[in-house]
Amino acid sequence: MQYNFGLLSGAYKNAGDYLIRNRSIALLKEVYPDCNITIWERNKSLNDVLDKINKCDALILAGGPVYQKDIYPNDIPLVENLDNIKTKICEMGLGWWNRNYAFKDIIEYSFDEKMHNLLKRIMHDTGELSCRDWVTEQILKNNGFSNLVMTGCPAWYSDYTSEKQNNFTDFNSIKKICVSDSSRYNNHENLFELVLYLRKKFKNAEIHFIFHRGIFADNYTNSIVSEKNTELKNKLSSIQKLFIHDISYSGEGFNIYNDCDIHIGFRVHAHIYNLSIMGYSILIEEDSRGYAANEAFGLMSIPARISINQHNIPNPYMVSQINNYINYLFENNFNIFGVVYKQIQQNKNKMIKHIKKFI
Repeated sequence: MQYNFGLLSGAYKNAGDYLIRNRSIALLKEVYPDCNITIWERNKSLNDVLDKINKCDALILAGGPVYQKDIYPNDIPLVENLDNIKTKICEMGLGWWNRNYAFKDIIEYSFDEKMHNLLKRIMHDTGELSCRDWVTEQILKNNGFSNLVMTGCPAWYSDYTSEKQNNFTDFNSIKKICVSDSSRYNNHENLFELVLYLRKKFKNAEIHFIFHRGIFADNYTNSIVSEKNTELKNKLSSIQKLFIHDISYSGEGFNIYNDCDIHIGFRVHAHIYNLSIMGYSILIEEDSRGYAANEAFGLMSIPARISINQHNIPNPYMVSQINNYINYLFENNFNIFGVVYKQIQQNKNKMIKHIKKFI
């Protein structure tokens, strides 16, 4: 039977959001092969397309940090009266985002009334709420929600089925390293130090530096961020065997990671993508998303910033932590990632089961 779905997408510029969108579509097609999918941007009111939405079999929020205290109606306006949406409202692997992620921040977090009402509506329509990680599940439990399932994010899942072969005899056998950029320019100094360290540690490797959200100013990047990105780009250009890529505004740019030996960087979706194709990745955690992703995968936590004397500063131990982690991975033949790949497959089964509840 042919079904019609409306997909509310947050893909505007950041490559990671396009990855979520594309892989959400792939998952829906896997469960409902003949379905039609109409994409609407979720930062716009649905009033003008309400008739079309109500003819769909389900309206779907897919991926991203949607479990926020007031994201509806401030950033995802939908409609003022949710009763005007007559079709089912469903979701796939949504998450919680916060700049800080200490235990206190998790325990005390609460949703505004309108957001709480939206989540109750989704719970009513689907019978459960899916979470992209265990931290998100705890946030929802703290706010009174049960019937939760940890499905992971839609971006976790690709059609790759075989692990990359580890032929690394020593550091010099690494041929291609990908480094993803930071979303916060106050981490650029540490990021540049990381690249210098990698250049020295892996003498034979090409280093590919990837800007996920672009470099220059436009409707989604202000002039200050653009200026800082340009400064970083110019500094990086002085490093030998380093290549710079801008993969914003699409999901196809993730192909740069397909043949890399290891990813080391700040972007959660670079981390997720490399793990989803059974590659190796080290994520530096900028916020709750990074922390929660590493916790879900059982991987080492490396914070981008730490608190010292009530001041939030770039982690002065970051490069040292990464060096220790890399040495550990080589000494243990990267075996830790085999467990991650199995977790991803197990969680995909949960995601598929969840999607089957949309109809």
